[in-house]
Amino acid sequence: MKRIALTLAFVFLCACKSDAARCAHCGMKIDPQSPWNAEIVDGANVARFDTPRCAFDTWKSNGKRGTVRVQDYYDRKMQNASEMHFIEGSDVIGPMGPELVPVDATRVAKFEKDHGGEEQSP
Repeated sequence: MKRIALTLAFVFLCACKSDAARCAHCGMKIDPQSPWNAEIVDGANVARFDTPRCAFDTWKSNGKRGTVRVQDYYDRKMQNASEMHFIEGSDVIGPMGPELVPVDATRVAKFEKDHGGEEQSP
C-alpha cells in the first residue's frame, strides 16, 4: 500500500512539472508561438506575460516601472507599447477572452473597419 501511494505521488509530481514559462501575472502557461505574448523589461529583468492586459495590469500595480513590449497584431513584431495603439471591444479574442489588441498606428482604421472595437489607452 505504501509503495502504491509513493508511486502515485511520483506520477502526480511528474505530471504537474512543466518546463513551460508562466505568465508573471496570472500564472497561465505561455505558448512561445502565441501572438499575444508581452513582456516588461526593467533593466536586466524581463517578466513575460500571456497577454498585453496581464502585462499592463502588472506594470500599473508596480508603479509603471519598466517598458511594456507587445506584438503588433499584423506583423507580430515585438515593439514598445508606447509606439502602439490598442483596440478594445473588437471581435478578436485573446487566450483569456476579450483583450487589448496592439495595432500599429498606420493600421488602426483598417483594424477597426475589419474587426470593430475602439481605440483605448491601456
